[in-house]
Amino acid sequence: ARAVYVLHSQDEYDGGSGNGIDTDHPYPHAILVPESITVADGVPRLQYVLQAILDRYDPDFTFFVNDHTYVLPQNACQFLRDRSPDEHLYAGH
Repeated sequence: ARAVYVLHSQDEYDGGSGNGIDTDHPYPHAILVPESITVADGVPRLQYVLQAILDRYDPDFTFFVNDHTYVLPQNACQFLRDRSPDEHLYAGH
């Protein structure tokens, strides 16, 4: 899987890069959020992460989960089967 972890500290994930987005190594990659954006800064944090991913990866599809979420890959594939990457989709709350 091509995972990108969002970190506020290098200590949160052993494979994380202390230099921001690390695309020179195999996945998983890490985005280190600047210290000026705290966990409490929900919208600015999300905006930073989305822009960083868009700028560096230009993905056809992104899927965001947090540490309170689990995913059944088969169900996700079934849900997305007839969806077009050309159309915006927001599912969840």
